[in-house]
Amino acid sequence: MAPNLNFWLWRPILADPPLYSVGDLETWVTLTHVMDCHEALDLKEASLQKAQQAAELNSSRR
Repeated sequence: MAPNLNFWLWRPILADPPLYSVGDLETWVTLTHVMDCHEALDLKEASLQKAQQAAELNSSRR
């Protein structure tokens, strides 16, 4: 991965949709905000994985 890119700070910016912008990060985003964004992205990812697993299970039962 890019050695000069701090993915921990950029992950919420690169999310779809972005949770904040570079300008936000430079002006008002706190470490607490970044940690909350990571928690939200982790929950979103887990929810999507759970839905995909359920869909695969349902399709295999047909």
